[in-house]
Amino acid sequence: MTSITLTTTITEDRHLEIDLPPDVPLGPIQLVITPLPVQPTEKTNPTRDEIRARLKAAGLLGEAQYAPVDAVPLSDEERDELGRLFAGPQLISDLIDEDRGPH
Repeated sequence: MTSITLTTTITEDRHLEIDLPPDVPLGPIQLVITPLPVQPTEKTNPTRDEIRARLKAAGLLGEAQYAPVDAVPLSDEERDELGRLFAGPQLISDLIDEDRGPH
C-alpha cells in the first residue's frame, strides 16, 4: 500500500488524534511527524525587528506616538524662532523663495 498523508494539529496538551481511512490495513505502521512551517499572521521584517530590539535594549528607541495630553501648540512667533535657530537670521521659507527665485 502507498503512504497516507494526513494533516492535523497538535494541541497544548500534546494530544494527537487522527482518524484513519477505512481502507488502511491492520498491523504495524511507522508514524513520522513533520511539523509544517508556521505562516505568520502579518508581514514581518526580521532585519527591522532586530534593529528595533537593539535600539530598545540600548534605550534609544523612541516609542512615543502622540504629544502629551498637556502639550500646547506653538505660536507663530515660536515657530518662526525655531526656524531661525536652524536657518540663521533668515526664515526657512525666505531661503526657499531665494533658492527657487521668483515664481
